[in-house]
Amino acid sequence: MKVAVVIVNLGTPSELTLKSVKSFLLQFLLDPLVIDIPYLFRQILVRFFIVPFRSKKSLAAYKKVWTDEGSPLFIESKKLRDKLQVSLGDKAHVFLAMRYGSPSVKSVLTEINYQLFDKIILMPLYPQYSWSTVRSALREYSKVKRQLSIKGKTKVIDAYYDKPKYIRALTDSMDDYVSDYDHVLFSFHSLPISQIIKQDQSSQCFTERCCEGSEGCQRHCYRAQCIATFQLVAEQLSLLPENCSLSFQSRVGKKWLSPFTDETIISLAQSGVKKLAVVCPGFATDCLETLEEIDIECKNLFLTHGGEEFKFIPCLNDSDFAIEAYKKIIEPSL
Repeated sequence: MKVAVVIVNLGTPSELTLKSVKSFLLQFLLDPLVIDIPYLFRQILVRFFIVPFRSKKSLAAYKKVWTDEGSPLFIESKKLRDKLQVSLGDKAHVFLAMRYGSPSVKSVLTEINYQLFDKIILMPLYPQYSWSTVRSALREYSKVKRQLSIKGKTKVIDAYYDKPKYIRALTDSMDDYVSDYDHVLFSFHSLPISQIIKQDQSSQCFTERCCEGSEGCQRHCYRAQCIATFQLVAEQLSLLPENCSLSFQSRVGKKWLSPFTDETIISLAQSGVKKLAVVCPGFATDCLETLEEIDIECKNLFLTHGGEEFKFIPCLNDSDFAIEAYKKIIEPSL
């Protein structure tokens, strides 16, 4: 059987230009699963307010992390794809797609269709499930598959937040750092609370039974899955509760998942933490949110509020830990 493995990352501007950043932001923010408001209001809000005001700021942020080879997210994603291909060998052909930007899901599926693969294993590179990440990728895949009349079987790997190999990969990647720091902060991407409640199907969201110890909630709740990842890794590393915590970054409004990473970092510095390590387990590869927001902006916050040493622990990227984990997660579906 001829098998294609498609790993899907979020995406990035293709060039370090205002035009490219605007194009990326438009495609990203016009996704109804990202900004969940009626179509007309979303069009007006994104096209006439958010993108015109946010694009220059985003371009300035990308300039801080852009490399001679291009966007860090794209570079790291390609390296991951190439190493995963070597690891899987002739068991499957590995493709990389971006939900927004290039290579698009459509271009990748067109190539797969042309080569007549019998089976597609789809793996969005988001460990924790949410509508704006995993569901959006699956919806785009399904739409394009219908358009191209692809008949092959599809196997979806839609969340791996608690898979033993993924937890082991995170633990191994952090092991050399945690003993040297007073506190380890686990920072996940924040989401609107309204979205979390909508996507939860257990009717427990933000009740006394929510997120911790409730399997019914955990199957559907992004927040619960973040907490599960945090707890599993902290347990593996034997971190004491007073030496680790969880927060949420990249929030746009107050009614987003909290505690917020920037506020948490300031609080830790002011409370006497001198050496802080931060890890971002919700990101498969380093990107703007980790390299600029965490390793530049949050580092500066910590140092200017009394902290002395700040360490951003890199994402799994194409590390041997990551490749081994992805291989083991994918192999049962081959």
